[in-house]
Amino acid sequence: MSTKFYLGDGVYIDVDQERYALVLTTENGIRATNTIYLEPETYAALCAWVKRLQQRGEFPKTEV
Repeated sequence: MSTKFYLGDGVYIDVDQERYALVLTTENGIRATNTIYLEPETYAALCAWVKRLQQRGEFPKTEV
């Protein structure tokens, strides 16, 4: 079962169970053109960075 999900702006997210990573891809309608693997530590760092920006009012807070 695929967990691939469209985020918007041509960006998709999926899970790589073997690498324990989130997989971000950009796609042009035919194939993936770029792939980024976010391991848990990298994802945590990204979340912390966004939180700091939000606390400083430099990034909008969003609701999930």
